[in-house]
Amino acid sequence: MRTTTPPLARRTRRGMTLVEVMIALVIMAGALLALGRFTADFAKVSSLARNKTQALEIAMARLDSARSTTPYTALSGLAETKVAVPGTTGFSRTTIVKQDGSVTSDHDITTITVEVTPPTGAVVRKTTVIGAF
Repeated sequence: MRTTTPPLARRTRRGMTLVEVMIALVIMAGALLALGRFTADFAKVSSLARNKTQALEIAMARLDSARSTTPYTALSGLAETKVAVPGTTGFSRTTIVKQDGSVTSDHDITTITVEVTPPTGAVVRKTTVIGAF
């Protein structure tokens, strides 16, 4: 009994060619590079969001303390120039107190603006208006 080898067209393929492996490696390398870039961008955005959230909390805490200040005439004492925020690293706060002189003495209004500068990112500003009662 004689065995013959099948013609080339009928042979079953096993494995992958070198060209196919190289193309797969190039595609995988591109995907890994894109994933690395995404991870770096995500870390940067997360850091900025964390700083902004902390800056908003600092500003809101300052405004809450201003709202609870008594007597009303003591509000002008809250004004401060740029100071470091205790318990934080790299954050500074400025409090601006402005009494509205255009209103009658029956309606005394004070506007308080708090600006918090985080170590990275944009300045956060929060304002409240407090009226004498």
